[in-house]
Amino acid sequence: MPASAAFDWRPIVRKATPRDVRQGAGRLVLGLGLALGLAKSAPGDEPAQSHLRHTPLVKMLEQTVPATVLLHTPDRKAADGTVHFKTGAGSIIHRDGFVLTAAHVLNLNPQGFILRHTGQPLQYRKVAEVAAYDLAVVRIVQTDEYPVLPLGRSHDLMLGEPVVAIGNPRSYGLTVTEGIISGLERSARSGDVSIRDMLQTSAPLNPGNSGGPLINAEGRQIGIAVRGDERGESFGLAVAADRVRQVLPRVLAPGPRAGIEAGFAVDLLIDPPTISAIADDGPASKLDLQIGDTITALDGRPLPFSYSLLLEWVDAAADETFELTVERADATHTVELTLGSHRSPQPVSEHGSLRTGLRYSTYEFPAEAGVASLDEAFGAGKLASSGVINGVDVDAIRPRPENFAIRYEGLLKIPTAGLYTLSITSDDGSRMYLDDRLLIDNDGSHPSLTEAAVVRLHAGSYPVRIEYFQGRGAADFSVTGHRDGFPQEPIPDAAFAHEVPSAEAAE
Repeated sequence: MPASAAFDWRPIVRKATPRDVRQGAGRLVLGLGLALGLAKSAPGDEPAQSHLRHTPLVKMLEQTVPATVLLHTPDRKAADGTVHFKTGAGSIIHRDGFVLTAAHVLNLNPQGFILRHTGQPLQYRKVAEVAAYDLAVVRIVQTDEYPVLPLGRSHDLMLGEPVVAIGNPRSYGLTVTEGIISGLERSARSGDVSIRDMLQTSAPLNPGNSGGPLINAEGRQIGIAVRGDERGESFGLAVAADRVRQVLPRVLAPGPRAGIEAGFAVDLLIDPPTISAIADDGPASKLDLQIGDTITALDGRPLPFSYSLLLEWVDAAADETFELTVERADATHTVELTLGSHRSPQPVSEHGSLRTGLRYSTYEFPAEAGVASLDEAFGAGKLASSGVINGVDVDAIRPRPENFAIRYEGLLKIPTAGLYTLSITSDDGSRMYLDDRLLIDNDGSHPSLTEAAVVRLHAGSYPVRIEYFQGRGAADFSVTGHRDGFPQEPIPDAAFAHEVPSAEAAE
C-alpha cells in the first residue's frame, strides 16, 4: 500500500482566506437574497391570509426556518481569481451560534460563511468534524443570541410520519421539501465508512441538502440529511437524531480537542443533561453529585438539552471553574466544578529493532457456538495460525477459518504530533486499544458498521492492539486514520511495526 497523504502531511486543499470568504459572501448574497428570504406579507395583505392557508405546517416552518442556515464552503479558486463554493445546509442547535451539519459539506476547510433565511451573510469557523460519522459542528463568528432548532428523538418514529427537509438544493436558495418517513434503521456504505441508524425519506434530497435538518410535525429535528439516491426518485437518507446524540461526544471530543476532563458523563438521550456515570478519580468525584442528577444550568445559563453542556465547554480550559445547578428529586443545589486535564496516550521507548508489520494470531470457533462478542469468540476459539503481516488486511491471511477471531499486536508509528481521528469498520465486532486503553469499541454481532475516536498524539510509537471476529458471511474489516484537516483513508502498512529483540534482529 502506498504511503498515506495523511501521514506525509502534504497539503490537500487550498484554504480560503478571510478575504475570499467575504468576497464570496457578497457575490452570493446578491444572487440569492431574494430566494432566501421568507415572504412577509404587507399589512394590507393580512386579511387574505385565511386560516386555511396558515396551516400547521406553515406555522411550524415559521418557527424552524429561522434556525436553519445555508453553508458555503470554499471549494476551489479559478484562474481568474474567482472562488467557487460548495453548498450545504445546517441547523443552529445552541443559542451561541453552534451549527450542526454534515462533515462532507465542509470539504476539509476550517472556515466559510453561512446565509440566514433573511439573506444575512455570517462567517463561521469549524469546531469539530468526524468523517466516519459524516457529522460536523461549526460556530458562527459573529456574537449574538440565535434561534435554535432542537435536536429531537428518533426512537419512536413511525412509518408514514410526515417530515420536511430544509436545504439549499443545487444552490437555488433556502428550499423546503415535504415527504414521509419511508424506512427506518437503514445503513449506507461510502468507501471505508458504514453509517448506521439512518432514516429513509420520500422528501426530495438533492446536492445542497446535505447537512440540513429533517423535521417532524412537532418542529423537532429528527435527522440530518446526508444524501439522496440518484438512481431513484423520492429516496433520501438522513442520520437519525438518536445516533447524532450518541456520537456528538465523540465528534466534539472535549478531552482531545480542549484538553479538559469533567469526570462525569451524561445520558445524551435525556434532556436536560442527566448524569449517567462518575469517574472514581475525576474532578467530579468529590462533589455532591450522583448518578441520576439533572444539571439544569452552567454559571446560571440554562442547559435545555443533553448536548448543551458539551457545547458550553467548547472553549473551556483545564483548571477553569464553573457553577453547576443540580436538581435531585425535588431539591436544587449548586456545586463548583474545576475542570481537570485530559490525559492523552503516550508514546513508548523502543527496545530492539523495529520491522514493518504486526504480529497476528487467528482463532477458530465453531459456528454453533453462537458467538456474539469478541470475548466469546476468543473464549470459544482455538489457535489456528500466527505470524507477521503487513497492515490489517484479513484477506491476506490464507488459509483462514470460516468463523474466526483475529488479534493484531504491535506499534502504531505517528510521525507528527497533532489531532488524529482513527476509525474501524467491521462486520461483525472489532476493538482498538492504544497505549493499553480501549480507544474504539465496535464489538457485537452486527452488519458493517463504523466507529471512530478522536485522539491527540505526540510523535512516536504507540502500543496498539486491534481485534476482530467474523461469524457467517464475508469478512468486512478496515482501519482508517488521518490527522485533522486531511482526508480519511486506510492507515498505510508502513505505519505499523513490531519490535524484534536485538539478538533476533542480528541473525
